Amino acid sequence: NDNDNHNDNDDPPKTESTIIPETVLQYERQLRKNRAAKRASTPLDRSTFFQFNSNSNSNSNSNANANDNFSNVLHNDDHIIVVNKPSGVLTVPGINSNPSLLSFLYKEYKDEIDTEMKMEHMIIHRLDMDTSGIVIFAKDKQSMSKLQKSFRERQVEKEYEALVCGHLPLNILSGC
Repeated sequence: NDNDNHNDNDDPPKTESTIIPETVLQYERQLRKNRAAKRASTPLDRSTFFQFNSNSNSNSNSNANANDNFSNVLHNDDHIIVVNKPSGVLTVPGINSNPSLLSFLYKEYKDEIDTEMKMEHMIIHRLDMDTSGIVIFAKDKQSMSKLQKSFRERQVEKEYEALVCGHLPLNILSGC
């Protein structure tokens, strides 16, 4: 019958090449899960985490640290460290105490952090492991309290950008 390949919603007929079997999708999900677990357990160090920024001018800030010559450190002063977190790095240690941006920064900037601050006190907000973006860490308790309050009370404006592969339905593209 000629109507067997016709869809009522004017979509082109599905062919075997456009249909992905569920077993393939399950396999791909398991691969992504395994890769994420491997990334989460990979230690962070200066050579693998930060890229050296040869254009950095460490004399521009009186609080400049040798670590600020790394391009991922966007801002460092007496109160906060602002970092551009790459995708694939944990913001904070996971349940297995996996390496994280927090533990790396605490180790690298320990001499600049208030002695009353524990590592977990530095956390202002987090990003998921696969998300890249700007993360703020506090270096003293007063900054921590003020910044956490700003995030909690939604005084901080967040902006997200997503890279999407494939095609989205028009009703999603017309506005959320």
